[in-house]
Amino acid sequence: MFTSFRFQTLCLSALFLFGCAAAQEARAPEQKWEAPPSARGDVVDELHGEKVADPYRWLEDSEAPEVRTWIEAQNTYTNGLLSSIEGRARIQERMTKLWDYERYSTPWKQGGKYFWYRNDGLQAHAVLYTAESPKAQGRVLIDPNTFSEDGTVALSGVWVSEDGSKAVYAKSDAGTDWRQLFVLDVATGELLSDHLKWIKFSSVAWTHDGAGFFYARYDAPEDPKNLEAVQQGQKLYYHRLGTEQSADQLVLERPDKPRWGFSPYVTEDGSTLLIYNWEGTEPRNRIFYVDLAKKWEVKPLLMDFDARYSVIGKVGERLYVKTDNGAPRGRVITFKLSSPEPTGWGEVIPESEHTLTGVGLVGEHFIVQTMRDAHSHVAVHDLKGAHVRDVKLPGIGTAAGFGGKRADTETFYTYT
Repeated sequence: MFTSFRFQTLCLSALFLFGCAAAQEARAPEQKWEAPPSARGDVVDELHGEKVADPYRWLEDSEAPEVRTWIEAQNTYTNGLLSSIEGRARIQERMTKLWDYERYSTPWKQGGKYFWYRNDGLQAHAVLYTAESPKAQGRVLIDPNTFSEDGTVALSGVWVSEDGSKAVYAKSDAGTDWRQLFVLDVATGELLSDHLKWIKFSSVAWTHDGAGFFYARYDAPEDPKNLEAVQQGQKLYYHRLGTEQSADQLVLERPDKPRWGFSPYVTEDGSTLLIYNWEGTEPRNRIFYVDLAKKWEVKPLLMDFDARYSVIGKVGERLYVKTDNGAPRGRVITFKLSSPEPTGWGEVIPESEHTLTGVGLVGEHFIVQTMRDAHSHVAVHDLKGAHVRDVKLPGIGTAAGFGGKRADTETFYTYT
């Protein structure tokens, strides 16, 4: 399935190029097409002593009546050109046929239940399914195709509680980064009262008692209709189920660092909240942590902002971390939560000549993914880093997945 998908994508590109070329030949010679005029303004900015004209500044206000008129004229012109292409219907028919095949995501397991996405072939959005067994047909849990008539509202994230009974899901409208969070009962599919707004660039992390979850959001903009305004000052909150968003507990904010953002992660044993701290688009991060068994106090863990750090798992008081610190191609280190200084680091899986693309801690073993000569290689290592065996793949290609928990006896992956 996945191999043919890649081939079909190439075919679609070729068909599109062929269709564009054919359109030029198919257009009647005597038919004249004139693009609607675009008025030029007299806006001139002075930048560093240089005058720079910006004659189309007026088009930036997409809701202005004159801009809406311009857009409608352009659409009419464009659709007129496209509708004149002979063979366009055949191209559409062929593309539809190529896309019409069943597709699945990698399943994941939570609380004894399995979850996966499936697209029947021509659905605008993949549908989320759940089942008690990976071999079961499953039932629909969330169908984003029902969110809106025009298909512009997407399902942009799902986070299932530790016991599998509840799920937080995110909706995003018309491709925006803004998200709204909702909560549903997994057994019944019923929507709960919780509704959270003004979330952007945030994951969700449940506490293991299922009482609530951590998430990050921004303050509501002064003009709620202006969704393009620059947002700064993200804050990390804890939301307790059944309460209003206004009652959420503030966990971390840094008004002195307005470009800082936060992403929560609760360790598999449920004891610790890890807070990834990012800044703009830097490929580096910091990490804070909170002992959830005590009064919630945010403490620094890795704060040098000198590399990328991704926690693979926690075993007792020891963290296992994938990092490019001192290893551009990646390595796995370990240290105690109470002593994260580099002097206390131990190396579990050293950097090799191959790029380390992913590490999972499943079934008391590390599943290590590397890129070798532009294809995936997957191996199993024990907790001390010793190589146990390679995972035999169907051939030379790309593998992804291998998620799970320490107690799991199975994992899932895709192969292309």
